[in-house]
Amino acid sequence: MTVKKVLNVFSLVMINIIAVDSLRSLPFSAEYGFSLVFFYLLAGLMFFWPVALVSAELATAFPSKGGIYVWVREAFGEFWGFMVIWLQWVYNIAWYPTILSFIGVAIAFVIHPSLADNKAFILVLIMVVYWGATLVNFCGMKISSWVSNVGALLGTLLPMVFIIILAMIWLLTGHSSQITFSSHTFFPDFQDSDLLSFLMAILFGLVGIELSAVHADQVDDPGRSYPRAILYSTVIILVSLILSSLAIAIVVPKRELSVVTGLLQALEIYLRSFHLAWVLPIITIFIVFGGISSVATWIIGPAKGLLVAVQDGNAPEILARMN
Repeated sequence: MTVKKVLNVFSLVMINIIAVDSLRSLPFSAEYGFSLVFFYLLAGLMFFWPVALVSAELATAFPSKGGIYVWVREAFGEFWGFMVIWLQWVYNIAWYPTILSFIGVAIAFVIHPSLADNKAFILVLIMVVYWGATLVNFCGMKISSWVSNVGALLGTLLPMVFIIILAMIWLLTGHSSQITFSSHTFFPDFQDSDLLSFLMAILFGLVGIELSAVHADQVDDPGRSYPRAILYSTVIILVSLILSSLAIAIVVPKRELSVVTGLLQALEIYLRSFHLAWVLPIITIFIVFGGISSVATWIIGPAKGLLVAVQDGNAPEILARMN
C-alpha cells in the first residue's frame, strides 16, 4: 500500500515545536532570572544541538516509519530497539500529569479562577483532554498534522511572541524589571546546590526533537526536508524559550512565581497594566489549544514507533492491529 506523503518541512517544524517548545516549562526556567540564558545555551551545546544533528542524520539515512526504534534496531538489533522505543513511550507517564494539570488550570482560569483549586473539576478536565487528544489521532496523520500545525502556530508561538512583545513594551515605556541584565547576573551562583537539578530540568524540557522521525514514511523528500526542519526548529525553539522565560521573569517576583500558573501570572500583570485585561481569556484559550496539541503529538509519536516494534514481533500480534 502506498503511503501518502502528507508532511513537508513546515509540518515537521511545527511537530518539533509542539513537541519540545512547551509553555509549561517557562515559569520554571524564569525562576533563575537572567542566568536562565546561560543554562539554555549550555543545554543547547551539551544536549539539544548534538541530539538534533544526530536525529537529522539518522532520519535521512533511515527514512522509514519507526523513528528511534528503527535507528537502534539497525545498529544493535530488535531487542534494544524495542527497549528504546518503550522508554520513549513510558517516560511520558510522568510528563502527562504535569502538562494536563497545566491545561486544566488554564481552562479553570478562563471559566472561574477558583475552579483551579477544585481537584474533581481538574481531574475531569484532564480525562476529557487526554481522551480527546487520543481520539484526534484516530483520524489519521493528515488531521494529526493539522492539529500540530495550528497548535504550534496559535497555541505556542503566538502566546510566546505576544508575551515577548509585551515585555519589550514594558521595558521601553520605563517600567521596572524584577531582574537585572548584566554580565554578573548572566552566570549563576556555582555554589548553589540546586544548580545540577535545575540544569537537568532544562535538559528534560528540551527532549523530543527526534520525535517527528517516526513519521518519516509520510514525509515528502525526507533527505532534504529533515535537515532543514531540524535547523529551523532548533533555532526557533531555543530563542522562543529564552525570550519568553525572560518575559515572565521581568514582571513576576521570584518569591511569587508559580511553576504552574506563572505564564498566566505574567500575562495578567502585563495586560492589566496596559488596560488590556479583556485579552487574557482569549490568549489563555490559545494556550489551552497549544497544550492539547502537544499532548496529541506525544501520544501519536511513540505509539507509531511501538507499532513498528510490535509488527517486528516484539510484542503480542494483537497490539499490531490498526484502525
